[in-house]
Amino acid sequence: MSDSRSRTTAFLLSLARDVHTELDIELVCLLTGRVLGRPWLTIMTDAFSRRFLGFYLTFDPPSYRSCMMVIREPSRSRAIVRLAAADLS
Repeated sequence: MSDSRSRTTAFLLSLARDVHTELDIELVCLLTGRVLGRPWLTIMTDAFSRRFLGFYLTFDPPSYRSCMMVIREPSRSRAIVRLAAADLS
């Protein structure tokens, strides 16, 4: 398989990557007008296909909790099953 993009894995779903970033927005409560702060976004992608697998949005800085929540998302939505089935056909 020759591809101009460098891949670090040989097959689908063998490696998933998490990326944490603090968003460049401040959220404000509609009821009180109080500034809630800047949220953190955690995104998980498949290293082989570079497909989006899940995300988690929180006000807490990156931790084991945000990693576990983003891992939980694709299995709950069955995105992994659909992704694997699409690549087999």
